Amino acid sequence: MAIVKLLKKVHGYLSNNAIVKIENGSFANLPSLKYLDLSNNAIVKIENGSFANLPNLTGLSLSNNAIVKIENGFFGNLPNLTGLDLSRNAIEKIENGSFANLPKLEQIDLSNNAIVKIENGSFANLPYLFEVLLSNNSIVKIENGSFANHPRLTGLKLGNNKISTIEQGTFRNLSGLEYLFLQNNSISTIEQGTFKNLSNIRGLNLGNNKISTIEQGTFRNLSNIKYLLLSDNKISKIERGLFENLTRIWTL
Repeated sequence: MAIVKLLKKVHGYLSNNAIVKIENGSFANLPSLKYLDLSNNAIVKIENGSFANLPNLTGLSLSNNAIVKIENGFFGNLPNLTGLDLSRNAIEKIENGSFANLPKLEQIDLSNNAIVKIENGSFANLPYLFEVLLSNNSIVKIENGSFANHPRLTGLKLGNNKISTIEQGTFRNLSGLEYLFLQNNSISTIEQGTFKNLSNIRGLNLGNNKISTIEQGTFRNLSNIKYLLLSDNKISKIERGLFENLTRIWTL
């Protein structure tokens, strides 16, 4: 347990080392630990239970490692964790329930990985979640309801992926969403009703996609939007009434 001796009582800094594996119980008996930084290592595997019994941990950074998979129970029993950074790894898949037992999680960064698909239920049971960062992955499809039932979610970043189609209902029940970034994808079609019920959205970035047609009514319910970016697409026609009801728009 020499690794424990390196940790301070409240903050543990183990970044910029050559750690490959974290074994079960590596951080046991550290009830006062609030922040743990394991970024910039070579971590490939984290055993289930590695972060057990850290009741006061609020921040965990695993950025810039070599983690490929997040298994169910990976982050079990972290009741006060609010921030989780998993950016810049090699994660390919997020299993249903991967973030279970994180009842206070507010922000999760999964940008710069190799994620291909977001499954329905990937972010279930996270009632305080307000920001999800998924930019710079290889996401092709977002299953309908993947982000359902997150009324506190204000920011969702999905730019720089390979998304081609967004199904109606993908963003349902996100009444608090303010920013949605979908730039630099391969979106060709936006179904009518895709942005339904996003009445609080302030910024929507759809730039640099392959959109050729936008159906009338697509943006009808975005009454609070200020920034709508549609540059670098293949739009050939603007239908009459397409931007009606966007009375607060600043940038188009």
